[in-house]
Amino acid sequence: GHNPDAEPAAFVHPLRGLGLQCSVISKGDRPVAAFDAEDAFEITPPPARMIADVTGAGDALAGATAAALLAGRPFRQAVREGIAAARLAVESRDPAPVFTTTEFKAALALVPEPSVMRAAQQTETSHAG
Repeated sequence: GHNPDAEPAAFVHPLRGLGLQCSVISKGDRPVAAFDAEDAFEITPPPARMIADVTGAGDALAGATAAALLAGRPFRQAVREGIAAARLAVESRDPAPVFTTTEFKAALALVPEPSVMRAAQQTETSHAG
């Protein structure tokens, strides 16, 4: 029932209301919104050096986030790793990009730490659209 053009943060409150324990919500180069049991946060993706193909960026975000979680990393760190992988994906012309550990670490270093969303902001934003 929400406007599909709304910012990702607008979906935090409704998804929590559906009973989700954690989620990552993205839309292109807009800030990625995520939440877990503790709180909700946003991470603004660093701009790509060039955009070769956006196909697979969401898959890269989801896959790298899941891989980091399976490796035992905290949720916030896992989301940062997902954003780094998505950035590398959009910069690659390959449908299944392959990158080195060094390239991944360099991309990860560009992803800022999450900023916590205030509860009031989440509620206000969720009613937009």
